Amino acid sequence: MRRRTFLGGSVVTGTALAWGTAGSANASAAPGPEAGVHERVVRDARMEWHGLPTGWQDAPFLGNGSLTAQVHFGGRAGALSFAFGAAGEPLETPSGRLDLVLAGTPTTAVWEVDPWTAELTGTVTTTRGTVALSVLVPRGHDVLLARLHTTGGEEAAAFTTETGLPKGPWRERRSGTARLLVASPRAGDVAAVRDADYAEMVGRHLRWWQEFYTRSLVSVPDKTAQRFYWIQLYKAAALTRAPHALLTGSNHLDPGRDAVSAPGSRGPAVAIPGTGSKG
Repeated sequence: MRRRTFLGGSVVTGTALAWGTAGSANASAAPGPEAGVHERVVRDARMEWHGLPTGWQDAPFLGNGSLTAQVHFGGRAGALSFAFGAAGEPLETPSGRLDLVLAGTPTTAVWEVDPWTAELTGTVTTTRGTVALSVLVPRGHDVLLARLHTTGGEEAAAFTTETGLPKGPWRERRSGTARLLVASPRAGDVAAVRDADYAEMVGRHLRWWQEFYTRSLVSVPDKTAQRFYWIQLYKAAALTRAPHALLTGSNHLDPGRDAVSAPGSRGPAVAIPGTGSKG
């Protein structure tokens, strides 16, 4: 394995590049017939984007209760921005941001966030090629993990943190056309993530979210209302963690509070951007 400096971070070239044996956290966007009722109703609330999110207001939202992250095109022109910061900090001023400078001009993005796995997956198409991505903020580790696969001219796409941009420690590993990005506002969190950790991290992440959702069940005839409930539950859990009073003793939203805020945040959890659409 060979290590070299790459645009202010580091890039490692190697052979294996994945979440490990776990593969993508989001194995299937649509649950099969064997899925339980919780998985079916939660995945039915998955959030979809058919276009280019232009900033934090309409970008997908990820988080583990301590670290939050968004992906959008609101940074440098022609670049895909990965923004991250502490939960409760204003999303418009993240403490860290990396820009993936694309080789071509972005034309469309087809993305979705599956609340069952708390993972963003999808593809960016440009005039030079494509970038497929899978992004999550694993529960219990304050890092952003992004797995990318480039085609065509987008194999030349490169990460940068130009002068004047909020910065955060990061590491990139490459294997052929695949890349694995680890980033965080704190260098110690990036250094603590070893190559052998990925499968375990994703497995723990999935178990936490699925155990969280199965603590209660809301299923109503009005599917719009049902999806709204599960989306807000996802966002609340992504933004907070115990012992904050945003959640009830069951770790689910308190229906008696219609405007609950995370510590240090500017507004209610129900107003967090990144809802997307059902297309």
